[in-house]
Amino acid sequence: MNEPKPAQVCFGFIFMDCQIIRSSRRRTLQVRVGVNGVHVSAPVGMPDRDIQDFLLRKDAWIRRALEEIRGRSPGGGDVFVSGGILYVQGDVYHLECIAEDAGSPWLEDFQGGWKVKGTPADRRRLITKWYRLTASKVFPKLVTQWAGRMGLPVPGVVVKDQERLWGSYSARSRCVQLNWRMMAFPLEIMEYVVIHELSHVRRMDHSPAFWHEVFRYCPDWRARRLWLRTDAQKYMF
Repeated sequence: MNEPKPAQVCFGFIFMDCQIIRSSRRRTLQVRVGVNGVHVSAPVGMPDRDIQDFLLRKDAWIRRALEEIRGRSPGGGDVFVSGGILYVQGDVYHLECIAEDAGSPWLEDFQGGWKVKGTPADRRRLITKWYRLTASKVFPKLVTQWAGRMGLPVPGVVVKDQERLWGSYSARSRCVQLNWRMMAFPLEIMEYVVIHELSHVRRMDHSPAFWHEVFRYCPDWRARRLWLRTDAQKYMF
């Protein structure tokens, strides 16, 4: 995967940083809108003009997402109200709250958001449960995928509830433990954490040899680690 290519792009009257990430594994274009701007994932070798045309076709959707994000105070305020914004794999997800009645609380997910009924505490509980269940499906696939690429046996995967620690590896249990909150992060950030923990299968330290192992599979690991330190909190609730 190549280093992100920054560019200043105007969507309507909103100027935002646009990061273009090219990957040999990608076959199609994908755009994400988050608190740090617009991120485009593109195949290696795709002409810039094709990417610009793609962004032009998505202009109205991008502008709406940017306007909504600008109206939200990142990392603060109550997001568990109608119109609240959360993130799933770096994408904006919207919350639609149904009026409370005597029935049981429930949650229904759809493309780009959720409908949820219940008290504010019910909404938080149901959405947290959704993140954890989704993580229990996504994380094992990522670990299996990267273990295969790194030539490692596939370890067990445990989804954890932790405030600050994103991942860890236990040599005793041969398990990778991953924080469900990472489901809010862009895919490339989740992949970095997985690569980092799998590299501990070979090196149970943070020596230069360990970081060389990480670099083999994630050449831009420094940028992704910096993102975790500076931007992760903006994506969490």
